[in-house]
Amino acid sequence: MLLFLALVTTYIAVSKSTDAMLHNNMDKLSTVEAAKHGEISAYLDYLKGLLTSLAVQDGTKEAFKAFEKGFYSLEDELNLPENKIKRLVMNDLDNNYLNDVNYKVPSSAQIKPTQDYLPTDVNGLIAQYIFIVDNSSKLGEKNNMNYNPKYDSTYMKAHKRYHESFNTFLEAYSLYDIFMVDMKGNIIYTDFKEKDFATNLKNGVYSNTGIARAYRKALNMNKGELAFDDFAPYEPSYNSPASFIATPIFIDGVKQCVLIFH
Repeated sequence: MLLFLALVTTYIAVSKSTDAMLHNNMDKLSTVEAAKHGEISAYLDYLKGLLTSLAVQDGTKEAFKAFEKGFYSLEDELNLPENKIKRLVMNDLDNNYLNDVNYKVPSSAQIKPTQDYLPTDVNGLIAQYIFIVDNSSKLGEKNNMNYNPKYDSTYMKAHKRYHESFNTFLEAYSLYDIFMVDMKGNIIYTDFKEKDFATNLKNGVYSNTGIARAYRKALNMNKGELAFDDFAPYEPSYNSPASFIATPIFIDGVKQCVLIFH
């Protein structure tokens, strides 16, 4: 009986001690969760402030107008052979992109025919060729190219004038990328020059991704309002998780563009 009572007493003591430890650990986890939630909220507020501030600056508006004008002039100004450009862009997609995307990520986009990844606008095709394919900087550093006299054009001049400022902004605030998307859905400028550059978010290959969702939300927003799309696999970033925050740019009271952070 004494042995039985001792075992019962020990069991009760251990159970109470375990319950206390579990309760203590749960309290710690709740504290960590609250702290992390606060950090995430603070970071989102920080990004919102950056994005809305950049969207209203005159320099940003001037850059958009210059990029838009230059983008739709590339075909006429450079007169590059479309079939050759298309073949070279497709070769680059096959050799330097599609084979490296991790299509095993759950809920990620799956590989499509190479042709589907081409920009839907011929000017976009030329832009990808100039800034990605015929760019001597290695993958992950395509943003190092500021100007290439070989492709001197209205767009290249605009890139020479504004890209360094955007690139400095991106690095100073530890952003992944900066996008300008016009009302037609064409991504007419990105800092990092990944495979989403110069594609169309309304009818292109990435029209069902997070950046396209953020873009569509921002199209229906007023000045200073923000759209957010949460982390999800993003194919142009090799299916790494990505989130996007977007706001419209108004010029002379008219919505002209959507500015997006990645």
